[in-house]
Amino acid sequence: MAKVSVIIPLFNRGHLVSRALNSLCAQDFDDWEAIVVDDGSTDDGPELVKKYARKDERIRLVNRTREPKGPSCCRNIGAEKSTAKYLVFLDSDDELAKHCLGTRCQYMESRPDLDFAVFPLESFSESPGDKGEIFNTYCEDQADYLHLFLQDEAPWQTTCPIWKKDFYLKIGGFNEAFLVKTDPELHSRALLLHNPRFEVVEATPDCYYRIDHHDVVKQSYFSEASINCRILFIKESNNWISSLQGSKIEGYQADLAIAFKKLFLHYLISNASTYYTIYKEMLKWGLKNHILSIWNYQLLVIIGRLKVSTNPMIKKMRLIGLFYRMIS
Repeated sequence: MAKVSVIIPLFNRGHLVSRALNSLCAQDFDDWEAIVVDDGSTDDGPELVKKYARKDERIRLVNRTREPKGPSCCRNIGAEKSTAKYLVFLDSDDELAKHCLGTRCQYMESRPDLDFAVFPLESFSESPGDKGEIFNTYCEDQADYLHLFLQDEAPWQTTCPIWKKDFYLKIGGFNEAFLVKTDPELHSRALLLHNPRFEVVEATPDCYYRIDHHDVVKQSYFSEASINCRILFIKESNNWISSLQGSKIEGYQADLAIAFKKLFLHYLISNASTYYTIYKEMLKWGLKNHILSIWNYQLLVIIGRLKVSTNPMIKKMRLIGLFYRMIS
C-alpha cells in the first residue's frame, strides 16, 4: 500500500505526459503510486505510459470505464482505484518538484487532524523556472479562501492540495459534469458545505503549472461547453448558499455577483451573437435570484442587443439610449 497516489487524467497529451511522469520518477520520496486514467486518447500517450509502467511497477494505466468523458470522471476513477492514504491530482501537462511528495506526506503525517493541505505552485511556459510566478494567493483569514473561489479568483489550483483520501471520497470527489471550473467547484463545495480542517502552507513551490500552451484540450475551454460549466458553477453555488443559514450568506451572495459579472465581461458579451439565447437566459436568472441589480440588468440587455444587431441605424439608436441611461 502506497502512502500517496498521484492521479493523472490523460487525453491526447503524448507529447507532454512523459515530462509529468519524469518529474514523478525523480521524486526524493519512494512511497507513491501513479494512476494514469486515459480518457480515450487517439495519440501515442497510452502506449508511452505503458512503457513507463513496464519499467516502474508503481505506475499504472487504466481506462475511463464509464461516462461522462472529461478530467473530473478520470480523477474520480483514479481515486477509487487508489490504494494510498493520500491523494494528489496532477494534470498531464504539469510537473512536480522533486521534493513535492515527500514534503507533503511528512506534513500530513505531522498533522493527522487535517483533511487536506495546500502547497505553493509556480507557473511556467516551457520549463519550470522560466517565469518564476507563484500562482497561489495567501490569506490571513482562512474564510477568505472561500470568498475568492466564489468570486472566480482561485487562490490555488488542482495540484496544490494533498487530500486525505477518506475525506475526498466522503465529499463526493470532483463533480463529473464539469469540463472546466473543476477545482473551484470542488474546493468551493468542500469549504462551504463540509467545514474541512485544512492548512495553506507557505513554502518553496513544489509543483509547476504550464501556461501559454494551447492544445486541443485547452482550446475547448472557450467552447460553449466551457461557458455552460461556468454557468453551472454559479447556479450550483447559489443553491448551496441558499441552503445555508446565518449572517455569512449576504457576503457569499456578493461574491457570486462578482463571478456573475466576470462571466458576462469575459465570455458572454464578446460571444453574445453566438450565444444570445444563453445570454438572455442568464440575465433573467441573475435578476430573479437577486445576483444582478435592475440597473445592471437593463444595461446588459441593451449591450446584448447592440452586439447582435446588424442594422447601423438601430445600433446608433441603442448606443444613444445606453449613453442616456449611463448619465441619468
